[in-house]
Amino acid sequence: MTDYDAQVLLLGPDGYWKLDEASGLSFADSTAGAHPLVAGAGAVENYRIPGPSPAHIPFAVDFLNVNPPACATGTVGQRAIGASFTVECWFGGVGAIAAPLGLIVKGDAAVEQRPWYALSLDTSGRPIWWFRNVAGTDFKLTGYGNLADASYTNRGPYHHIVGTYTPGTADLYVDGIHQVQLAVPNTGWGTGAQGLQLGNFGANIWGGPWLAAVAIYPGQLSAAQVTSNFTLGVEGAPRTFRDLSDQLAAFQVDLSAVLAAVRKTF
Repeated sequence: MTDYDAQVLLLGPDGYWKLDEASGLSFADSTAGAHPLVAGAGAVENYRIPGPSPAHIPFAVDFLNVNPPACATGTVGQRAIGASFTVECWFGGVGAIAAPLGLIVKGDAAVEQRPWYALSLDTSGRPIWWFRNVAGTDFKLTGYGNLADASYTNRGPYHHIVGTYTPGTADLYVDGIHQVQLAVPNTGWGTGAQGLQLGNFGANIWGGPWLAAVAIYPGQLSAAQVTSNFTLGVEGAPRTFRDLSDQLAAFQVDLSAVLAAVRKTF
């Protein structure tokens, strides 16, 4: 067990799937509940791809060409009215995205077991923390940046994405940074019998990317806990979106050039 595993388990998840298996279609849950994710027909593309961190998250898996792995226990990920929860994963290797790509889904849109929720990417590569209620109304938290674009993958091919929910409010984090908050109704979420799933919307075939260290928690992780998991997962490397200081430096250079041009004019 790595330090990252220990930290995640200390936070008391309902399920924690490291996805570090070397073969097979079953992926173990490291919690005491032991609810494996089981893939359907097809062949897993690649096992034990190098993960986000050699020491802490050494492996990932590529589920391409296999039916999305799902939890046989439908109650894992169900949330009653008034319950808080958090979903978390590491992903990388994203290329072109033809349709919204589900990373963690409870109540897949293809089956429409409303009310459902999904941590996903849109076709522009932007992270989305997505809820659809019984009436079919969508509540979407859309992050910034195309995570499939190399310019947003500063120091490595992986991103850490976390969605939290507390009654009435949802938050989205990417690479330890809080991106957006949205008012989301206080209702039950993911209450259908379909199991928690790693897979695409509207299709039964996984569309990439690589996944590692997927977890779902029965409470809302704090911003500090999210940042701590990210930092430990990358061994402290500042692999986030473009650093604010870099942006400010570039802005100052541009502003200096403008001022110099103005002076020449007058």
